[in-house]
Amino acid sequence: VVGFGEVAAADGRHTPARDCGLKEGDIITHINDTQVDTIEEVREVLQELEGDQMSIRAIREDQQVQFTAQATACTDGTYRLGAWIRDSMAGIGTMTFYDPDSGVFAALGHGINDVDTALLMPLESGSILPATVSRVDKGQCGTPGQLRGIFEADVTLGELDDNTSCGIYGTMTDTSWFSGQ
Repeated sequence: VVGFGEVAAADGRHTPARDCGLKEGDIITHINDTQVDTIEEVREVLQELEGDQMSIRAIREDQQVQFTAQATACTDGTYRLGAWIRDSMAGIGTMTFYDPDSGVFAALGHGINDVDTALLMPLESGSILPATVSRVDKGQCGTPGQLRGIFEADVTLGELDDNTSCGIYGTMTDTSWFSGQ
């Protein structure tokens, strides 16, 4: 959950996600007994429930929490919770090291944080792609720097294994990029 928005209904505006106790940074894992991993799965379950009361399980600061909510029927006929949910991210970073013997790589210094909540993103899966850096914004005291660039989404060099506060780690599957082949 990266934010909340009011849902327009026939009887006014509602924010069921915030009203039930969800907070920014919560990771929704289940609605009733259904595991949800994507925004599409959340939307599908909400439509199936048609506004019935539901149980929402989430992870908050490494603890499981549970809430009871009821989606609002929107004026367009859909059901919504009024939560902005992010289930994927993309960004440009710098690989710190690569070990050709083991295939292990890392980008050290910091993990991948959500742009809105600044919390470390949990990693279910991810890939490393080649990128061309087009601009570097140097960091200032109290303000981090930033890389801007373009990545090649059709080429996968490796898979991410871990996203930690110290950096990201993974294993290369395509080494031709490094060997110049």
